[in-house]
Amino acid sequence: MRRLLPILIAALLVPGCGLEPRAGSFAEPKIEDVTIEAGDDYSKITVTCRVSRADGFSAYGILFDGERILSDNLTGNVFSVSINGLHYSTSYRIKAFLENGRSTVYSSEKIWTTEDEIPPSPERVVVTGGYSSLTATSVTLSGTLYRDQAIGELMFYGFEIGGTAIPASSLDASGMFTLSIDNLTPDTAFSYCAVVVIGDARFYGEYRSFRTLQLPPEPEEDYVDLGLSVLWSKCDLGASSPLEEGSQYAWGETTPKSIYNWETYKWCLGSRESIFKYTYEFDSAQPDGKRTLEAEDDAATVTLGGKWRTPTVDELGELSINCRIEKKSAGGSMYFELFSTKEGFTGRSIIMPYPCYWSSELCGCASWTATILALIDTGNELELRVLEPEDIYAADADQFARCLGYRIRPVRDR
Repeated sequence: MRRLLPILIAALLVPGCGLEPRAGSFAEPKIEDVTIEAGDDYSKITVTCRVSRADGFSAYGILFDGERILSDNLTGNVFSVSINGLHYSTSYRIKAFLENGRSTVYSSEKIWTTEDEIPPSPERVVVTGGYSSLTATSVTLSGTLYRDQAIGELMFYGFEIGGTAIPASSLDASGMFTLSIDNLTPDTAFSYCAVVVIGDARFYGEYRSFRTLQLPPEPEEDYVDLGLSVLWSKCDLGASSPLEEGSQYAWGETTPKSIYNWETYKWCLGSRESIFKYTYEFDSAQPDGKRTLEAEDDAATVTLGGKWRTPTVDELGELSINCRIEKKSAGGSMYFELFSTKEGFTGRSIIMPYPCYWSSELCGCASWTATILALIDTGNELELRVLEPEDIYAADADQFARCLGYRIRPVRDR
């Protein structure tokens, strides 16, 4: 089976003679001759280089369309480089070089133009077609079988790529067959040819080549993996950077506003006693039993999409237990940084800008959780807070009236 690698290969050739460079200089060697020989089709060539001095040099090879290709051995004063995967009807610039780490000597440049694509002829049994649907990791190849040019049972039809024969899945009445290939390496050149086996005879089409596309740059992740059960957003909801304070929301509302009190709260009729959603026995004669925000009332879900939500009280507790907290400043702004203490994640952290509330003893930053804390005679909800009493920092849960405005730090499931 013929094999054509999708890479450039450097090889040694025949022996010759050598001279020593003059002491203390590069000796200005000459590259006496560069010859280019075609392979058995347009996609392959061998460049052979003969030099006047063959020792004392650290590297030698060719520049192929500006790409540096080294030869890994020199026998006498001759080396060669074999190149596969050339395109038909294409010109390439080639020149040889020698170097010793201080200086480089080049040959004059040569231009090699590959032959035109070989057209189908009545004598050919199989023709390699073009490619389509090219992506960074996949391609579809085509070929054509001229069945009447060979006698015998059709045993195989497909393609050889990278030295591996892969069968095609279908053959139509005109003799055309295709193969879709996945899991290719992005930004990589591949050579391929159509192959058929009829009886005991194997027939090859001409070689062609393609290069897979580059993968688009991965978008910067908008979350931090602290090694916990959920992924925490880098920013507060409504903020564009970790140090920016996010928007404020009443609990269960999905848009910010200017006034936060019971009179403006969405889920009551103007007072704490008139709450009509997310109620329990101390709120209503007919409690609805809802303890966690529904998606349509979750500002994180409504604003960012279904993968994001407000964290639950259990997820807050997990964050509290598995983080070390430091107070820092940047550009005149103070913030808390919560460092994961989970093994394998200790270098990762989230930032919480502050302050967003004050009392006689505390200055901290708060954000809602999605969970109601159902205690007797309380209408308060859980929130994430990082407090600063006498420079002692803690992430904990507290209760606040749900009509008040606090930030939200979204999470998403792993």
